[in-house]
Amino acid sequence: APKSMIALTAAWHQRDIQKVGEVAHSLKSSCGNVGAVRARALLQEIEVLATKQDTLNISRKMDQLAPVFETSLELLCNFKPVTFTT
Repeated sequence: APKSMIALTAAWHQRDIQKVGEVAHSLKSSCGNVGAVRARALLQEIEVLATKQDTLNISRKMDQLAPVFETSLELLCNFKPVTFTT
């Protein structure tokens, strides 16, 4: 997922809106699979905005996504599964 976030950021900086939508779609699924709900929601919005070529709102969502993604990644890296003993 971090590589996908780098790819998303690179596509955004290059203003390759089609690629932004494609990468957001892929990363959205990954975030959903690991329970990163807020990141998934922002990526869904970015994906929709990319289809509308709405660069102003993509910019706003990208600004929101960076810290949310970082927090999600940090939480996942520090995750300790609960084990139950009988």
